Amino acid sequence: MSQIFADPSRSVLRFQGAEVRPFLQSLLTNSVDKVTPTTCVYASLLTPQGKYMADFFLYQADEVIFADVPEARAQSLLSRLTMYKLRRDVQIVLEKDLMIFVSDTKPETETVCYALDPRHEALGWRGIMRTAEIPKHDLTQRYVELGIPQDGIDLLPEESYILEMGFDRLNGVDFKKGCYVGQEIVARMHHKTTLKKGLVQLIFDEPLSGEDLDVVSDGKRAGRVGTRTNTGGLALMKLDAVDKALSVGGVTIKNNKIF
Repeated sequence: MSQIFADPSRSVLRFQGAEVRPFLQSLLTNSVDKVTPTTCVYASLLTPQGKYMADFFLYQADEVIFADVPEARAQSLLSRLTMYKLRRDVQIVLEKDLMIFVSDTKPETETVCYALDPRHEALGWRGIMRTAEIPKHDLTQRYVELGIPQDGIDLLPEESYILEMGFDRLNGVDFKKGCYVGQEIVARMHHKTTLKKGLVQLIFDEPLSGEDLDVVSDGKRAGRVGTRTNTGGLALMKLDAVDKALSVGGVTIKNNKIF
């Protein structure tokens, strides 16, 4: 029997109404048309300046679209999305009795909906179920190995650009879909700009100590570590510094990889 684990860092928004799909299509970086009862879509809501606001996993169950969003900003997202919908036939509810789960194997427990994680095949399944007492599972090591940025740590609201964070690699943006908030900036970065910064995996010579997370190259700041374990982490950094000698808080970086 498969074992499922809780992800308390995420909350659930329920979308219902005749205009849910066109409403979300006008806001998010990926195509909502791809969402089916067996297919989850990863996307982001951006500011008008093209900066990250929150990431979404979208699921379908019957006539309902569910969104798996950052728990820390679920209430503010509800308020913003309610403001955006104007008079459209869209009802949005923050579900208090539903929770997000993850599983390495196809769930056998009763769920509301589930699908393979669209970001990477090695992440297994994720979905929504009624709130229950189930164990948590720390996936930080896997996120570092696969280059999966985390909300509030790597993905910083009103600061991060999603292409620097690899959203194209993570199947989080559709460059062929219609307009959405922040699209002009994303399209310009994709078609007309060579990215100078990107997400890099760092392997530490020893565990980091203290709160100094700046990546240093030739005595200058080249980036900053976000998601991390004792042995490695993810850093948004200048790509032209990747092949140079690097350190973080005095700890030598013995290996690195651009995703």
